Amino acid sequence: MHVMTSAEGTSSWRPAETRQETDVYSLIKQQLVTYTFVPGTKLHIVDLADRLRVSTTPIREAVNRLAAEGLLIAEPHKGFFVKPLNLREFQHLYEAALTFLRFSIVKATARHSCIRTMDVVKFVDYHEELPAGAIEKYADRIEAGFALVASLSENIVIYSTVRNFLDRTHYIRLLELESPERARQLLQGVEYVVKSLGNADATTAHTALTEQIMQSMDLLPKLVKEAAFRLLTQ
Repeated sequence: MHVMTSAEGTSSWRPAETRQETDVYSLIKQQLVTYTFVPGTKLHIVDLADRLRVSTTPIREAVNRLAAEGLLIAEPHKGFFVKPLNLREFQHLYEAALTFLRFSIVKATARHSCIRTMDVVKFVDYHEELPAGAIEKYADRIEAGFALVASLSENIVIYSTVRNFLDRTHYIRLLELESPERARQLLQGVEYVVKSLGNADATTAHTALTEQIMQSMDLLPKLVKEAAFRLLTQ
């Protein structure tokens, strides 16, 4: 069974990129998903080029790509702006991700009586006691689990959409994981989903996935409000 990798999910349809273009894109994207830039801020191409010590060409390539991915707003004749926090948009992203991940579970278990790909085995067998407060590590592990489930669909559109969901909700997820109890709960839930898939137990995986996504969605109003407050006062 072939499982898509991150590289396949993000670049198989794109022309070859230079190392510089990839690095610039990754740097700006990281700042966007963690809201280093305040929502509504205009990104100035020349300033970014000076800061990163590159020409404006890779900067333009990066911001155009990030706008296409929904991480920036492109306004004709005005420029590129950091997206504001929008509760309804986050709700739509979670709803879409849940639909695609559910389909991935059905698709994977319908093809195989036992899903034991190398990635599934590695994820299930991985053991590291994450200390309370290790928010980024919790987020990395949880997002890797969701991406793995999406990859089992063997559908590049589904995989790319789920990866985009994870990017666009990353900052909100970090706030959610500030609660040690919720961090442990979400991580255990995602691990249980993957473990159930390893046993081709679609029903259990489906139930566990739905429970965790719905709990995150219930927290969205509070999290978005908190995020907006923090970003306005930082």
